[in-house]
Amino acid sequence: MSADRHMSRANHRAADHRDGARRRQWFGPNRHAPAALPWHLDRVETAGSESLARTLSLCDGDVDSPFWQERFRAIYTVTFA
Repeated sequence: MSADRHMSRANHRAADHRDGARRRQWFGPNRHAPAALPWHLDRVETAGSESLARTLSLCDGDVDSPFWQERFRAIYTVTFA
């Protein structure tokens, strides 16, 4: 293998390593966000054996965030069919 080709592969590995570090920084743990949000299970509904729906909620008192100081209530409904 020529020295130029060897350098090229080494450069590609270094670039891949930097890209991986960037992805971990972007998608990895966020020091400003809690590890897990305390969603509350509000409702479970079934439609016979056809589907199951779960409704979860999250309120401003559940999350201590320096970025959002206003009162809120988030509602998330998931339907499995």
